Amino acid sequence: MDDLFNNLSDDFFGLNTDYAEQQKWDQLIDQICEGRVVPVIGPEILIEEGNLHQKMVEVIASQLGVTSRPTNFSQLKFDSTFMTRCMQMFKGMPADKATDVIYTLADRVYRAGHYQPSSLLRRILAIPQLPFVVTTTFTPIVEETMRQVRPGAEVRTLVFDNDPSTIKAKGVGDIQGYGDLKQPTVYHMYGCCQAKSKPHSMVLTDTDMLNFCLSWIDANKRPSTLSSLLSNSYLLVLGCNYSDWLFRFIWYSIKGDELKNGSLVNLHNPQDLVDYFTRMGVFIPQNNTADVVAKIETLLAQREQKGGNDELFAHPRNGMDVFISYSRSDKEIADRLYHYLRAEGLSVWYDRSNLLAGNDFMQEINRSVRSARVFVPIISHNIVSEKMEAHVYRKEWNCAIDCERGMGASRTFIFPIHEEGVDFYQADIPEEMQRHHSISYHSSDTEFPALLEGIRTQLAKLQK
Repeated sequence: MDDLFNNLSDDFFGLNTDYAEQQKWDQLIDQICEGRVVPVIGPEILIEEGNLHQKMVEVIASQLGVTSRPTNFSQLKFDSTFMTRCMQMFKGMPADKATDVIYTLADRVYRAGHYQPSSLLRRILAIPQLPFVVTTTFTPIVEETMRQVRPGAEVRTLVFDNDPSTIKAKGVGDIQGYGDLKQPTVYHMYGCCQAKSKPHSMVLTDTDMLNFCLSWIDANKRPSTLSSLLSNSYLLVLGCNYSDWLFRFIWYSIKGDELKNGSLVNLHNPQDLVDYFTRMGVFIPQNNTADVVAKIETLLAQREQKGGNDELFAHPRNGMDVFISYSRSDKEIADRLYHYLRAEGLSVWYDRSNLLAGNDFMQEINRSVRSARVFVPIISHNIVSEKMEAHVYRKEWNCAIDCERGMGASRTFIFPIHEEGVDFYQADIPEEMQRHHSISYHSSDTEFPALLEGIRTQLAKLQK
């Protein structure tokens, strides 16, 4: 028995690490090409030498005569010398509030420091397939750099307000839909020093981080559309450093059950954290951040040079206007609907034309459902007769329902159509779908004007 196991190769168990690594790289590049990757940029790669946040801490400590050599804002804020100096500068301020000056000092130090972005940051932001980035720095260096490397582009800045006392208006700091992920945008997940002057609106200290976590898990405070889309996107985490369990919490709060859909690069964390994410299927390249970015640039260039990929870069298969869900028994009506919507100028995901050979079809279908702007299920007599059978379209329905739960109440995602003679509201389909208005069609129809009008209205709302 021992000889048997000794003679078995790694390939027998599917443990060929070189092959598995290449698959992970292929998946990453595929998702970049599909427009589904969102970089998460931390403070470790913002400037050429060292951590930007740590540099700012050192400047403040030096100016105030702090000799304990703090390496982060928490250590600085609760240093006895720092606290004493703050009390001296703000004599009328309550003792428990005096150290809040740290937030103002951080803003001033950044403004006065004239910090230059690293070449690595410039290269990341210049990749055209990565227009939407999330940053965990509270400084504006990322959007300043994006404007430099994308001259003429209108770069948006969105900020999540971490102040737990703030009663946020619905939609503040949020995006409207998947289309927004294609626009040059910098999202400050941990607040921005130039956006607000009040204390605690950005994450500097450990307490701020805990308040952020409380705010993010509060459905009334977090940006619902963005958080839903992030959970369905591939996150490429660069230059971030977190404590062990805190980072697990943050990652899971964003990704949920889609833990494996992402990469973590250049982590300086305990090995058990790396082991945990590896077990969950998260891709952790062994290269340093610069090498990872260089490899991404090389692989993208190679992909662009190959024939048949031009359309993939210009028009990602994911993120289309409409996803058509149907039973194979209804392929004729599905074909007519597909060609009609295409003729009207809409991009349509349709498995007869969009599934690529060799891909994990269910994984690809789920990604496409989650990134589509509108989901159109065809409910026919065939669907009614197949109620006791297992079909892929039922999984598509569940995926669409799950997506819609993460969207705002005013956002319509599911647009059902039903065949004449089918009682849509009594059929054996999920109640969440039956809450939508369904449009009737005839089996011989070649045009669907009512459906088209509803879809165009929704798409117009998402573009505002």
